[in-house]
Amino acid sequence: MGLSNYLIYRFYCRFYLVVMPLKTLVIDTDAGVDDAVAIAMASKLGKEYLFELKLLMTCHGNTSEDNVYTNCNKTLHGCDRKDVIVARGAVKPAIASL
Repeated sequence: MGLSNYLIYRFYCRFYLVVMPLKTLVIDTDAGVDDAVAIAMASKLGKEYLFELKLLMTCHGNTSEDNVYTNCNKTLHGCDRKDVIVARGAVKPAIASL
């Protein structure tokens, strides 16, 4: 891993360099309103809490998978995060139909 994958902190009184690795965050979502808020928070606050959002996986939920994919892309565009990958997931439930 390169230095860009690490977060450097400065402590209060003295200057210490503590290098801490960032955890990778992957979200599997059906991208409703609550999920969009969580995605926005994760994309903006990740480095403060030592994680980095890398991947969103979409799945069928309250709406079609196409709408979920569009919602995820719009949410990331609004957060100015073009580096996060959005992967299409399940188009229908695995066991029972809705």
